[in-house]
Amino acid sequence: MIELLPDFDAEYEFLGNSGDLFYFKTDIDAPLCKIIAIDLRRPEKQHWTDVVAEATNTLIAATIVSRRFVVED
Repeated sequence: MIELLPDFDAEYEFLGNSGDLFYFKTDIDAPLCKIIAIDLRRPEKQHWTDVVAEATNTLIAATIVSRRFVVED
């Protein structure tokens, strides 16, 4: 078993996955929220990548449609 989010250090909303890549909307290091990818093969926090960076407006909602992110700000 792989523990992806062992700390309660931010909000994480699971959006979906593509194989070993899991996508989350989160406010970690981004008060206005962003979307990150966590690769199950390298799940440590230093390997997480920003997929949709924090912007000037708050990221209210996000979903995956046809392998693309649809976001509401």
